[in-house]
Amino acid sequence: MKKIAIISFALMAAMELSAKNSETTEPWQDPNVFEENRMPMSATFTTDQQQTLSLNGVWKFKWYETPDGRSTTFF
Repeated sequence: MKKIAIISFALMAAMELSAKNSETTEPWQDPNVFEENRMPMSATFTTDQQQTLSLNGVWKFKWYETPDGRSTTFF
């Protein structure tokens, strides 16, 4: 029973400290904030004929340690 009281006290203290930090921390300093005041992400490409193509979807990528080790047939 004593362990539960100690754990709950520690959790309450951590939550209070976290709330104080979020009030005083700038958004750019908070690692939990990864977006603010921006439009939803999307990708488009406009061709020479002024046609818009959506670039949203699954992309394939291959990683090579050096440019010389890359495959010349991967597109």
